[in-house]
Amino acid sequence: KSNLYQVIQTICKLSQTTSRSSKKADPIKLNKWKQAIYSELLIDATLTRKKLSEKLKCSEATIKRAFATLVEKRIIKRSGANKNGFWLILRKMQ
Repeated sequence: KSNLYQVIQTICKLSQTTSRSSKKADPIKLNKWKQAIYSELLIDATLTRKKLSEKLKCSEATIKRAFATLVEKRIIKRSGANKNGFWLILRKMQ
């Protein structure tokens, strides 16, 4: 009985720890490029990588990496076709 009791206690502690940690939303930290891209997309959701790289004076590869991170963190999402699509803002940042 004591082993079973210890197993049940451990499971209860784990479930309490997980439920507490899942309730707290960790703030998403964005570097300067990601923050700048996010801000520009709030103004114009149809911006392309090329236009953003010209506007922010950085390489298209930097923009591509930043987009990948923003999509992965579910902050933005691409909607529509490649030529006439736009970016959806899924999360509001400070």
